[in-house]
Amino acid sequence: MPVPRFVPVAGVVGCLLLAAGCATTTTATVGATTTTTDPSATTTVYVDQPLGEVLTQMVRQALGLGDEIFDGGEADDDALAQIHQAWDRTNEAMNDIDPALFREVEHQLELLDVAVNRKRPADADKAARNLEAVVDTYLARYPA
Repeated sequence: MPVPRFVPVAGVVGCLLLAAGCATTTTATVGATTTTTDPSATTTVYVDQPLGEVLTQMVRQALGLGDEIFDGGEADDDALAQIHQAWDRTNEAMNDIDPALFREVEHQLELLDVAVNRKRPADADKAARNLEAVVDTYLARYPA
């Protein structure tokens, strides 16, 4: 006996609704908890931001990397470290939402790493613009 066609669609819709209510990784909010063992430091910091906002901040920092490299200061390493910290908080959520865009962000961050390590401002600018395009695609597909 053939299975009605609406059953797979209903199953997919049900799974999407169930997944949307399960965790912050399927919603567009990213949270991270950091604990340190140093008693003089703050022990726990909780950051809760929409994923799109974190990605936009990463792009803003990445767009300035070419100028930082050109100026020859150490700020390019600091900016890259901040970008990677933000990505470490968001990459799992991004991978759950859209694995293809996740891989593209990973690739552009690798290109940013190479550009900063080899002191190539034009390569940093190109990777930052590509990262911006990927984030724009994410924001268009998954508006807040």
